[in-house]
Amino acid sequence: MKLSRRLLNKMSLKEGTTYIVEPKGEHTHSIVFLHGLGDTGSGWRDIFQQVQSVYFPFCKVILPTAPIQPITINFGQSCNAWYDITSLSSRDNLDDKEGIDNSKSILYSHIEKELNVNNIPSENIIVGGFSQGGATTLYSAFQYPEKFAGVIALSSYLPFKNSFGENIHDNNKDTELFMAHGTSDSVVKLEWAQTSFEVLKNDHDIKGEFHPYHGLEHSLDMNVINDMVSFIKKMFEKENNDD
Repeated sequence: MKLSRRLLNKMSLKEGTTYIVEPKGEHTHSIVFLHGLGDTGSGWRDIFQQVQSVYFPFCKVILPTAPIQPITINFGQSCNAWYDITSLSSRDNLDDKEGIDNSKSILYSHIEKELNVNNIPSENIIVGGFSQGGATTLYSAFQYPEKFAGVIALSSYLPFKNSFGENIHDNNKDTELFMAHGTSDSVVKLEWAQTSFEVLKNDHDIKGEFHPYHGLEHSLDMNVINDMVSFIKKMFEKENNDD
């Protein structure tokens, strides 16, 4: 089979540095969290260090960094990105499926390391992300063949939502979702996030929470962080109670 030059280029993209927030004491749970466009895993380290030490010290937080690649909306300039973005006017015609599939493989490799090297059950793992990282997470998490403790998507949307249902794995149909979005977000529009949540909930029976934050732009604040922490604690406690 002959592969396209574009696909070969995507396959050759190398992941950047992974930043780790180590657990305090026995390691029993993990979070894998993907940053947004142009950021790195380091950009989320301080936030997770603060909340992890107080609320879930038993949890290891893995913060991968996306490959560096040209971005169409940035006039072809390169930055850390989970996939190419060709337009900010609509997400329905996202055309970089090869890029997002490559990033799905990166996410899965971190999950499988937790499963196979660190012996963390999948039910003790939460996957999440912000913006482009959250979109990659939404696309990837519900396709994974082993159940997660939960899924987090901040300021995000679901790519390929019209054909997404055929890829959902039965084991993650009951995995709960937390979505948070600012009502003043001009980068990822609120309606994209709301539509994504409605598709997941109404068309595919995904359970979860959608939290709009009045006046918040494409960012996060303490309200988002506090609600995210509450969701993480609830999901970890739920999985422990189910054991």
